[in-house]
Amino acid sequence: MENKHGKIEVQDCVESEHNSSQSLSEAIKAAMSERSTNSTGKNDTSSRSHAINLIRVKNNVMKEAEDGILYLIDLAGSERNADSKDHDKLRIKESKEINTSLMNLKDCIRNRTFYLVEEK
Repeated sequence: MENKHGKIEVQDCVESEHNSSQSLSEAIKAAMSERSTNSTGKNDTSSRSHAINLIRVKNNVMKEAEDGILYLIDLAGSERNADSKDHDKLRIKESKEINTSLMNLKDCIRNRTFYLVEEK
């Protein structure tokens, strides 16, 4: 979300430091357990929430090197209107909200990409 000063704030964000692949894997598994899934007409375990992981890799050998950054993004499943014809009202509302948030995310990515291209 963007606050009134134009700064991006991420709700329910957890930041942690890991010094091994096992520690990172455990953190990802813990995060996955927080995901919301539900059965839909197309998928028995459809993601009903978005998840974004930012993995920053620091170079401890060359301190002046820039950090490597990897974004892992798992988006909630979108559905066409025809696929949701057998859903109850709550699931239809949920599908509409997911589709709206996916469209908003698309706009954010397009705007950010445009901003990065203009910056160079």
